[in-house]
Amino acid sequence: IDFEINSLKELRRPEVLSITEQTKDKPVNQDTNGAPGPVVLTKDGQIKGVTVDKAHIFYGIPYADPPVGAYRWKPPRPVSPWPGVYDASFPRAACVQACSGPITEECPRIVSEDCLYLNIFVPVDVNFSSPLQSPLPVMVWIHGGDFIAGSASKPLYDGRFISNFTHTVVVSLEYRLGEKVWWYCTFNGPILVLETGADICTWSFGNECLAGFNYVSLIM
Repeated sequence: IDFEINSLKELRRPEVLSITEQTKDKPVNQDTNGAPGPVVLTKDGQIKGVTVDKAHIFYGIPYADPPVGAYRWKPPRPVSPWPGVYDASFPRAACVQACSGPITEECPRIVSEDCLYLNIFVPVDVNFSSPLQSPLPVMVWIHGGDFIAGSASKPLYDGRFISNFTHTVVVSLEYRLGEKVWWYCTFNGPILVLETGADICTWSFGNECLAGFNYVSLIM
């Protein structure tokens, strides 16, 4: 009983950003102190990241259009190209989620329905002004949380260190959580009901993760 009462006392409601706020405000889910990073051309436009002591980081790159309004319960749509240079120097908000109780302190402080973004960590010794002699390995990190909580931008998942020390490109991505995906069991084993209505037996990363994989393969 004491544990439940203490948990309720610590429960706090996260700040929810709208689609317009998501693109102009800098969430504070993670420390982003660093020097201006390189400008890189992707298939959808230019992005400018941040350079820290261990890596070049490109935060909050959209890999699908915002799943809001009429598209809230739909599969992810290809991202629309953007004009100018996209500011990839800070993480975007985490996906809307039910995060409370004893893990409250680990919950994202800012959430939004507009959350289909990925972060890319590149070894700090990579020179973007000249081509690589050989491609670098790429590791894609899908955060846990039982499909109801979590964020790719938690400080715990900061990929700059593993990127630099293993000379690997590390990618972490956000995906919709909670009521956007339903998990239940059948006699044949666990089934994940995706937004398309398709059932994938045993396990699945879901539509967003597949879209994220496809996007990474196109820009790397």
